[in-house]
Amino acid sequence: PEKKDTILNLRTADTTELKMIRGIGSYRAKQIVRYREQLGGFVSVEQLLEVKGMEDLASDSILQHFVLDSANVKRLDVNDIGVRQLSRHPYLRFEDAKAIYEFRRKHIILDSLEQLYELEDLSEETIKKIAPYLNFDKNN
Repeated sequence: PEKKDTILNLRTADTTELKMIRGIGSYRAKQIVRYREQLGGFVSVEQLLEVKGMEDLASDSILQHFVLDSANVKRLDVNDIGVRQLSRHPYLRFEDAKAIYEFRRKHIILDSLEQLYELEDLSEETIKKIAPYLNFDKNN
């Protein structure tokens, strides 16, 4: 089928829909869906350029073909999750996950993102990127 100037919801588009966008074939569509699942959902359209191989399409204004709905992203319960699960997130290295886990062990419960700024091993950039994916609510 002819590729059209389609607008898709980046949080919900499946591989078939993604392939409707000029520049996205089967392989890239699978990569996008896989990365979205690893993240827990996209929080910005620009994250699409983090998908391996997508950076070369940045000049083709591919981002104009996507929107985000208001659905929430999948959040990690920072007070209940282990090092391995934390380190599976694309924005966290194993060392970052371990630092968060050890910090949590010392403080028993983390109440807010601000506490993570006390960690020397965690960069401000990493904290800002991971922020939408962390849940500090003790009731959930």
